[in-house]
Amino acid sequence: VEAKADLYAIIDELAAEGVAILLHSSEDEELLSTAHRVLVFGSGRIRADLAGEALTPTALYRAAYEVSAA
Repeated sequence: VEAKADLYAIIDELAAEGVAILLHSSEDEELLSTAHRVLVFGSGRIRADLAGEALTPTALYRAAYEVSAA
């Protein structure tokens, strides 16, 4: 847990300096709390490009599991 906190602190510092970070994760909470933009991949293509207000738990879930909005 402490190692992850240290990693997140480094990511935040680098991002503040304008460095692009590529993070691969299957943990939604990690992505939502760390990323400014998330690309969801599946079947060899980008399923969704989520950023800003569009980067929500619901949008991430729908993109990951190809669930259409009702």
